[in-house]
Amino acid sequence: MANEICPKCGALKELDVIVNENEQTDFNGNIVKIKTNNFYCSSCHTFVKSEDIKQNNKIFIFIYDGMADFEITLITHILGTDLGKEIVTIAYENHIIKSLSGLEYKPKMLVKDVLAEIADGLIIPGGWNGELKSELVELIENINSQGKLLGAICGGPYFLAKANILQSRKYTTSMIEWTENYKQQYEEFDPFPRENFVNERVVVNENLITAQGVAFIDFACEICDWFKLFKNKDEKEQFLKTLKG
Repeated sequence: MANEICPKCGALKELDVIVNENEQTDFNGNIVKIKTNNFYCSSCHTFVKSEDIKQNNKIFIFIYDGMADFEITLITHILGTDLGKEIVTIAYENHIIKSLSGLEYKPKMLVKDVLAEIADGLIIPGGWNGELKSELVELIENINSQGKLLGAICGGPYFLAKANILQSRKYTTSMIEWTENYKQQYEEFDPFPRENFVNERVVVNENLITAQGVAFIDFACEICDWFKLFKNKDEKEQFLKTLKG
């Protein structure tokens, strides 16, 4: 409870709080959640004050040439439709991104321009392009330090390994072993802390959710669960059964 001078009692009193939530549309057409804390005197129940807290609803999706877009289309669809998140594609440069499937994507913002933004999470798909710039490392660190969702699938955890996020964290990846092909493609030795690797379809470690590429449905399910889409365990299991058969 907070403490404040009650306008009726005239003395310092403990305050009760009642929380209301609503949505507004900003000048850019983005939906912003507003949480209003209404404070009342715990003794006489007189209204004392209110505070509006804007809750950002963005999910950053890092896109890059050669990304495996099928790994993230399911979860981005669910996040946007069922959870009302604003999907914000981000890239290093403002040009058309050609995915592994041949579909082309246009980033909404640049990585360097969202470093000060507040978001609900960051998702990184797999692919064969391992270009890592300092701004992406900084964004990964920011998201992780805030305890927001940090999701990566297939080869996506490579970026997390390079950002030293996987130290002392359980994770999985499709890069089960650092093969000769990987050495040639990335021109480096294995960057993964293998002592923390778990050879499972999906691994959840607090705000960190990683998955192997074939487990894109499981990946989507765990992210939905993290955002509390399911009311109970049965509903979560039904989600998997419906999509996987």
